[in-house]
Amino acid sequence: MNRCKRLICGEMSMKWGFVFLWLFLAAYLLYCTSFNPRNAEAGYEQYGKNRYRQAPGPQKKVEFIPRILFSYRKETSLVVGAAMMLNMQPEPEKRVSSVSLAATYSLNRQLNFWFTPVISWKKEEYKLLGNMAYFGGPASFYGIGNNTIRSDREYYTSRNFDLWVSLSKRLYSGLYAGLGYQYKNTKITNVEEGKLLAGGTVPGSEGGGISGIGIFTAWDARNNKVFPESGGYHQFNSRFYGAYLNSDYVFSSFSVDLRYYQPLFASHVLAFQVAAGILAGDPPFQELNSLGKYLRGYAGNRFMDKHFAVFQTEYRLPLFRRLGFVGFAGVGQVAGSLRDVSFRELKPSGGVGIRVGVFPEERLKLRVDLGFGSDEVSIDIGVGEAF
Repeated sequence: MNRCKRLICGEMSMKWGFVFLWLFLAAYLLYCTSFNPRNAEAGYEQYGKNRYRQAPGPQKKVEFIPRILFSYRKETSLVVGAAMMLNMQPEPEKRVSSVSLAATYSLNRQLNFWFTPVISWKKEEYKLLGNMAYFGGPASFYGIGNNTIRSDREYYTSRNFDLWVSLSKRLYSGLYAGLGYQYKNTKITNVEEGKLLAGGTVPGSEGGGISGIGIFTAWDARNNKVFPESGGYHQFNSRFYGAYLNSDYVFSSFSVDLRYYQPLFASHVLAFQVAAGILAGDPPFQELNSLGKYLRGYAGNRFMDKHFAVFQTEYRLPLFRRLGFVGFAGVGQVAGSLRDVSFRELKPSGGVGIRVGVFPEERLKLRVDLGFGSDEVSIDIGVGEAF
């Protein structure tokens, strides 16, 4: 009994400790990012309401940028956090290399940390990208397949460590190719009794590690990476996980992501995305393809299986000043075998959203989308466009 009390008190103390930690960080970063009149004496100038920047002069080689993070999805609820980015630009006119450190906590008690360096050299001919992340807390599992129902949802708790490192080389203009390595370890700490995961028959239900190498190519012809209005982005990925790399699961994945942006009139944009993926072997359920990762209107882990295909389009139009409107629609399907792919099994997605310019000079926008799926409704809040 005393041990249970200690555990309960410890969990409550940890929870409230995180709450007060994020409140402190949020207040501190808000102070750091707000304008200080003394900055005017240090060579800053105003370029908009409550917006200041460094006056023309010698360009900074190193810059620290604090940020407050927040988002909302059905499977996470409200997420708040803080990030610090270190930008390094050795010479003018060269791409900024950066290192980011961030942490978030959700109302669903999900904790995330990640460290992301992006380093480029030789006029962006080479690029090194890394991501080291920890994420843990409760999550939901609906089962596997294209016809799962919401009432089958079960909950589990896990702790995950994920490492991804890639090195790419520019082959021509916006065309890149590279190699990557991923290691991920998952520990399942709690499952619901009498449900699928408790039976131990679902690959990944007992945790484990995956280790694999990847080959990828990407062609980026977008006019802007944050808010593209024209051009396209096309990427192909292949990854191979095996015992020769000390992976507990042996499988391969192949995926393609094609995006195109057609400018219309008065800053109106029509965006398209086609994505598809194939998994071979026996992957853990955490690595299965899912429709919710792409289609709004579904939870991020809804409708999971080995293979998937998605098509969606979005119409983006400005309304006035910093406010914009979007309408989107799409379809998709997952399947355990390529023979099961059928137009009759497509899942619909559609909805509307608004965009609010947060930093117009950086073309950064707050995204709020209301999505409708085949049997559920979702609200997604984040920064930047969905694709």
